[in-house]
Amino acid sequence: MRGGYDEDDVLNAIAETLYYCHSCKTDHTDDCLLAITRHAMEIIETGEMRDYPGTPLEYLVNLERDDKVKGSALHELYNNVKAKQADEMG
Repeated sequence: MRGGYDEDDVLNAIAETLYYCHSCKTDHTDDCLLAITRHAMEIIETGEMRDYPGTPLEYLVNLERDDKVKGSALHELYNNVKAKQADEMG
């Protein structure tokens, strides 16, 4: 637990924002509400903001390279969010 926040809740929040950022690509801006939310969760989780390269996959690959444990956990949560959204859509 960092700063009184549950790590699972924070990682879930990051996974949710990544899901909604899946189509930003070159239209990504750091002043977007989702980016601001993700940055806040990153600061809670790691103490710093991470660069968002335009796709969740690139973000996750970069995170896994820097922190295998957190990156793998977040990747799994992101895949769960995608699966849940697909189930709800279809």
